Amino acid sequence: MGFCHGNGYTIGFGDCRGKVLPAVDDSCFSTNPNPKIALHGYWRSGSSWRLRIVLNLKGLDFEYKAVNLLKGEQKGEEITAMNPMQQVPVLDIDG
Repeated sequence: MGFCHGNGYTIGFGDCRGKVLPAVDDSCFSTNPNPKIALHGYWRSGSSWRLRIVLNLKGLDFEYKAVNLLKGEQKGEEITAMNPMQQVPVLDIDG
């Protein structure tokens, strides 16, 4: 738990918990050279932009699925099932 003290006050940050998930298993590319790839991301996310750049540089076809963070779409069932932390980008590889 994190906190800081000031002049007559304390601010607490609460518990911070996370789960480290394994990296994407790229063995799907050896059995299926053209897997169906969906990138779920937010248009203002730098991580989404970088992932999109890498997919294009690798020459991989993908479908971009916009997730509106302002509407809380990352907390929906579809994103939560793929990423329990409810963060984007999420790369969905069906292969």
